[in-house]
Amino acid sequence: MTGQEKRYQEALEQGHSAAWDQDWSRATAYYQQALDERPNDVKALTSLGLALFEMREYAEALEHYARAAELSPEDPVSFEKKAILHERLGDDQKAASSAAQAAELHLKRKDVKKAIENWTLAVGAHPEHLRAHARLAVVYEQIGQSSKAASEYLIVASLLQHAGKKQQGQQAIERAMRIAPENKKVKRAVSLVQRGMMLPKPARPHGGTGPFEEDQKPQLVATSGQEGQETGLSPVEETRQLALSLLAQVIFEDTEDDTPNREDRNLASILKGSGGVNAKKGSHTRLLMHVSQAIQNQTQRNFQQAAAELKEAINTGLDHPAAHYNLGYLYLELDQTGMALKSLRKSVSHADFALGARLLMGKALTTGERWSEASIEYLEALKLADASLLGESQEIDLHQFYDPLIDAQEKEEDQEKQEQLCGNVDNILLRPNWKEHLEDMREQFSQNRSEEEFIPWQKLCWKHIVIRLWMLSQISNA
Repeated sequence: MTGQEKRYQEALEQGHSAAWDQDWSRATAYYQQALDERPNDVKALTSLGLALFEMREYAEALEHYARAAELSPEDPVSFEKKAILHERLGDDQKAASSAAQAAELHLKRKDVKKAIENWTLAVGAHPEHLRAHARLAVVYEQIGQSSKAASEYLIVASLLQHAGKKQQGQQAIERAMRIAPENKKVKRAVSLVQRGMMLPKPARPHGGTGPFEEDQKPQLVATSGQEGQETGLSPVEETRQLALSLLAQVIFEDTEDDTPNREDRNLASILKGSGGVNAKKGSHTRLLMHVSQAIQNQTQRNFQQAAAELKEAINTGLDHPAAHYNLGYLYLELDQTGMALKSLRKSVSHADFALGARLLMGKALTTGERWSEASIEYLEALKLADASLLGESQEIDLHQFYDPLIDAQEKEEDQEKQEQLCGNVDNILLRPNWKEHLEDMREQFSQNRSEEEFIPWQKLCWKHIVIRLWMLSQISNA
């Protein structure tokens, strides 16, 4: 290894280490050193771009991602980052163009999901992006999502009509009619055209992708008017909302059901899994009353009463991870960590509640300074979070990377290392944009590496073990 190569590698590793510690200023300095050694190195450029992005130095970050895109025009990641940065800087046209480029590259790699995400980002930034809407229409039709395909064809028809291409617009409407003849939005569009009216142009979507879309979907990134605000929810809050919605749905559906065997209704009909409502005869109404009161009090942030009502519902026969998770959440808010752990352990085995429960259990254990147990829970949570970003085919490989790490942590006796691990995972996952942040870190620590470069993980310091773990988990993506 030459002196220049050694300086590059050392600077890059130190940058990764600083990034793991969330010290983005220090990471920026090291990544710049690596870039000085290799001015056209894509990994150094994207790593520096990410660090600058985290520091909200959007214009500088954009320069580095743009250079990376020039050097690696077949890699969609840099184009994705360019789209987000252009949007943050208020240039919606360029944001849409970059997102559309990223989508085409993802489709070329046969990653339809990521392609759809980026076309959706493109039309979110520029609602009249005809090609992006057309591509979405075709892809949705090909994967069997006829309702979404029809909505996109209607938007295409609208844009063509307003461009003076009425015949082509009519063809798009006919395509929507063929794939979704009973769709209400399609029928409304046909009715408008039959009356000699033009379809409305698409507006910037606050959820769906066009003027006829009724279902709301979260935005992929914050708009320029949302500076400083993160989108989405943390895993803990996502899971809490799921639990509350399931409990509320039970009450709602029960009031709509006038059959004589309402006691037979259970949460398993809403969420696949074990547990449900097993109220004793004559107590079903009382159980529903407790659930209703629990939800109302929790909405009003009266956590003490909410926990008491939910506990009564469970005692009356409500036995489901949604109830146990929510009760654990409430107990933790009330600083009753022992009770919180007891409830959360009853929900952690269910896939829909596992990640949120692991994080809450880690938080409860750190409150009691049970650092060894807490670090295990946080590592389990990190494994679940990482798995949520990968396909099922990679799950076995992921276990092979995490399980030895978890086994080693069980034997770790250094409290400082335990605390550091808990804090690092907490910083990564307990944040609104956790998926985007985790994907960024995994991409940053995995690009352009080969197995020959790896040092045996047992010889690495603790934070580098986790960094190497991310790098290894991407080998199967190649």
